Amino acid sequence: AVAIGMVGFSVRVSGLDATSLYHDEAAMAMFGHAVLETGYPTRTLSSFEKPLTTYELLPYPVALSLALFGSSDFAIRFPSAVFGALTGFLIFYIAARLWGPWTGILAMTVYVFSPFSLLWAGKAFHPQQVQFFALLTSYFFYKAIQHETPVIRPTYMYGASVCFILTYLSWEGSGLLLPT
Repeated sequence: AVAIGMVGFSVRVSGLDATSLYHDEAAMAMFGHAVLETGYPTRTLSSFEKPLTTYELLPYPVALSLALFGSSDFAIRFPSAVFGALTGFLIFYIAARLWGPWTGILAMTVYVFSPFSLLWAGKAFHPQQVQFFALLTSYFFYKAIQHETPVIRPTYMYGASVCFILTYLSWEGSGLLLPT
């Protein structure tokens, strides 16, 4: 699983700066720079400052990457590659715990080499981050209600709640996870 994950991470990282940023990525880069300057994602419009009102969590990993690697397309896209790789490991962990290690390896392999997963891991936008936190939310919720007794395990429920908030702050459309 580690070898598959490392191959998946290297595939995601290679070529991150091969194409120029598209408009959503450029906006995330601007908000990432604003986090480094002001401490929160904002944009100055004429004479007033407008804070980011959607994808609120997304610029923070971008800002960390910009602080580590400097201002480049690679640095702006790197957090998505990391979240994509972490999601692969999380898929392995969950599948291995629920159905066995071979299922975990198969599930991780399918995810790691999925064209859509590779596409979004190379873009500085919300899908990889949302996917990671949504999967973690679902797993913690499952663990909270897993036992046959009608007792909800609060530690896992708190974990599910925190991860849901992180999912929602990554993209508001993921709020539809709550009714499910």
